Amino acid sequence: MPPRYTVKEFDTLDSTNAQVLRGFAGLPDGAVVTALRQSAGRGRLDRSWLSEGKGLYFTLALKPAAPRPEVFPCYTHLLAVSVCAALAARGLRPALKWPNDVLCGGAKICGVLAEAVTSGGRLTGAAVGAGINLYQQAEDFAGLPCPAVSMAMLGAAPADRGSFLEAVLEEFFRRRPALEERGFAALSAEYRGRAGFIGQRLSVSSGGVTAEGTADVDEQGRLVLATPTHTLRFAAGDLLPLA
Repeated sequence: MPPRYTVKEFDTLDSTNAQVLRGFAGLPDGAVVTALRQSAGRGRLDRSWLSEGKGLYFTLALKPAAPRPEVFPCYTHLLAVSVCAALAARGLRPALKWPNDVLCGGAKICGVLAEAVTSGGRLTGAAVGAGINLYQQAEDFAGLPCPAVSMAMLGAAPADRGSFLEAVLEEFFRRRPALEERGFAALSAEYRGRAGFIGQRLSVSSGGVTAEGTADVDEQGRLVLATPTHTLRFAAGDLLPLA
């Protein structure tokens, strides 16, 4: 059986997602690009991501044999769940924050960014990346708008980046076939088990619309918000707890 993934390491890139997108046509399915530092690391909505060399920054090039548009959004959930599994194996208790964050103790430890690759208007694959906080200390996060934490701050820092990357990738590729066959249903139970926001009253902001209600996820991994008068569904957005 051929290897499920190959890893190419860089010292510095603008961003691992950008590198994968630039070279996507020449990359094999399962190629992984990782960098010690990113000069223009970014998350969802082009928000900047602190990438000064104390974290793990990587992106996968995914080229399924039969790309399905309904599966593409689920790659974000798949990588987030895989990171959770790898963190849990080191004794941590991670939680998912829809749509693309992993938290520990309410503070962000990982963000995921998935970008579609198209040709002639058709989906051909995806670049799915993550930034995971490994070795930062509290002072490294001073001034950030939201709480952040690292594995080192939680007493669970890996001995090296490579071993933790391997742990995450093993979790990812073990789950990938079922996801591509069954969609979010293959992840639903595991996702819901780590989604601390389910059942909470939250505010959701998406596309200039803000709504409040009780949160859940549907069979496609979209956020479901039950308000007193109707039910809303969101493919992306920002969650804020209500006081």
